[in-house]
This record gives sequence, structure tokens and C-alpha cells, in this order.
Amino acid sequence: MTKIVLKGVFQITAWNESAYAEHDNNNKQTIAEITQTYSGDINGSAQIRYVMSYQN
Repeated sequence: MTKIVLKGVFQITAWNESAYAEHDNNNKQTIAEITQTYSGDINGSAQIRYVMSYQN
């Protein structure tokens, strides 16, 4: 089996996060929409969405 190694970097170019639930104890749930760009052996961009929970 041949091993292929690609080199490059990625950069987060946008991070938009908004809460969809906030609680009295300061816990909250959010959705973050993130854009990343890639350069090097592979060039391009990607958009991803995280559902996150912050707890005290």
C-alpha cells in the first residue's frame, strides 16, 4: 500500500455563533456556522455547522 502525504494549512475565515436556548443557570446551547479555507497541496473552502452546549 502506498502512503500519500499532503501538506497544507487551513484558516477559519468566519465564525457566526448564535444561541437557540439560554437558561437561568447560564447554560446555553448554540449553533456555530464556520467557514474555513485550505491552501497547499489542496486548495478550497468548506462550511461546517456545530451544535454546541455550554455548561457551568
